[in-house]
Amino acid sequence: MFNQTLFTINKTCITLGSLVEFLLIVIVTFIIAKIVKYQINRFGKKHNLISSSGIYAISRVSSYIIIILGLLAGFTSIGFDLSTFTLIASALSVGIGFGLQSIFSNFVSGILLLFEKNLRIGDHIELDSGQSGVIKEIFVRTTLIDCGSGKTMIVPNSDLISKRITICKD
Repeated sequence: MFNQTLFTINKTCITLGSLVEFLLIVIVTFIIAKIVKYQINRFGKKHNLISSSGIYAISRVSSYIIIILGLLAGFTSIGFDLSTFTLIASALSVGIGFGLQSIFSNFVSGILLLFEKNLRIGDHIELDSGQSGVIKEIFVRTTLIDCGSGKTMIVPNSDLISKRITICKD
């Protein structure tokens, strides 16, 4: 039953067993990424060797790397030839060039924010629009800003890179 072909993609036979194996690899990958992220944060708080924003950036990037490697391992377990991903990557680059330009811009801006450390979690900022708040969390595509009184603003990272931001020091 597990070895019976369900469907075929590019001469790769997909069986129930290979799908279960893929799902297990992906689930374990996400669990490992979460554990590594937690351990890096715990280590950073315990030893105080790097600033909290540096620990945050390291834990986020390491989590993304683990997830990407796990997905590649999962696709390999199904039997996909990773060289076919070059075709997918080229198709994605065309898509990014046209339809996903703002998402890609926000993604790159998020990586820059995590590594440049101009803006850090806990910084009180004022946006060009006049809105202000405290940075709660920096994701790859967006940043959460606590505006007070229970309100949280979601700001695209490209706005934080390309527009004028005032950092208010206490």
